Order: sequence, then structure tokens, then C-alpha cells
Amino acid sequence: MIEDYLSFAGAFVAALIGAWVLLYIARTTAETVQDNYKADKLAEAKRDIFLSLVDNWINYLLVVNSFRIHEQKEYGEIVFQATKDLVSSLHKSSFISKPNTKKAVMLFTFNFSKKNLDLSKIINSWYNSQEHDLRILFQILEGLGYEALDLQNLLRTELGIANDPQIDSFLLEKQKEFACEVKRILFNEV
Repeated sequence: MIEDYLSFAGAFVAALIGAWVLLYIARTTAETVQDNYKADKLAEAKRDIFLSLVDNWINYLLVVNSFRIHEQKEYGEIVFQATKDLVSSLHKSSFISKPNTKKAVMLFTFNFSKKNLDLSKIINSWYNSQEHDLRILFQILEGLGYEALDLQNLLRTELGIANDPQIDSFLLEKQKEFACEVKRILFNEV
């Protein structure tokens, strides 16, 4: 009888240990799945915010360069909206980024905001006289463009997208050539 009791007690203890192990495995698996789900959602949110930033940057560049085809009041409204959208995207990007990326995004945002004031002064001056030398405007935009490329590479790295230094260097040279060609066409330089 004692043997039966010990046998039953041993089986019961083994069943409890087995049940505990199964619960532990289930809980650990659930936590891992939940952590992976959160990481996937964060990566997806970063991707969406960073892509929105790219979209708002392109929109800003197109809008800021459209001053010659809009009346001053209309231009002021559309450039305000484009600037607001871009700065909002920059802040969203800094909010969701890792610390070093956040720092780079915020430094770009501060620099952009200062240079945007300079652009506004140049464009307002052009509306008043239409004789203002726009080369400074393009120098400012060109400098911001190079800074934006650096920021783009940092954001790509944060998303886990590999950067190829040879391709980046090639594209930078092409961007410089393009900028020179545009300035040549706009300012009739030979």
C-alpha cells in the first residue's frame, strides 16, 4: 500500500513538474512573441514615419522653388503648409528614433529652421523687386540637400537597410552635377 501511495505521489509530483514546465514554456513563448510583435510594430511605424519624412522633404523642395509661378499670398500659404508638414515629420522621426539618430534629426531640424528664415527673406525680397540674386537661395538649398542625404543614410541604417559607400559616393557626385546643371540653366552660366 505504501508502494502504491509513493507511486501515486511520484506520478502526481511528476505531473505537477511537467505542468509547471509547460506553463513556463507557454509564458516565455508568449512574452517572446509579444516582444517580437512590439518590435515589428515599432519597425513598421519607423518605416512609415521615415517615408513620410522623405515625402514631405520632396514636397517642401518643390513648393519652396515654386515662388516664381505663384502670387506672393498664395505662395506664403503653400510654403507655410509644406514647412509645417516637414518640421512635423522631422519631430516625429526624432521621437521614434534611437538617441544618436534623434540627435542628428534635431540638429538638422534646427539648422533647417534657421536656413528656412534666410530663404523666406530672399524670396520676400524677390517678390518686392524681382531682381534679387537667387544664387544664394540655391546655395542654401544645395547645402540643405547634402545634409538631408547624410540624414537619409542615418535613417536607412536605423531601419536596418544597408548603405553602400560606393553607391552613396556615386549618387552624391551625380547630385552635385545635377545642381551645377540646374544653376547653369537658371542663371545662363556657361
